[in-house]
Amino acid sequence: MTIFVEFLSRSNYVNKSHVDHVTSGLLQTTLSGLRIGLAYVVMLVVMSFNGCVFLVGIVGHSLGFLYFGSRVF
Repeated sequence: MTIFVEFLSRSNYVNKSHVDHVTSGLLQTTLSGLRIGLAYVVMLVVMSFNGCVFLVGIVGHSLGFLYFGSRVF
């Protein structure tokens, strides 16, 4: 789930030359709401104070950044 949150944070879905402003705004708003909602779910899972779940959350965010945020791939 954290990898998907990083994917949504780093991606640009809207091609501004082919989509009108209203559709573009609605799509960006929907994706932002989805990203924030998933980030809050991850935060609640991490706040369960389970060490293994905490480490999995950190590893997921790190891998997501590696795949989508860095220039490695």
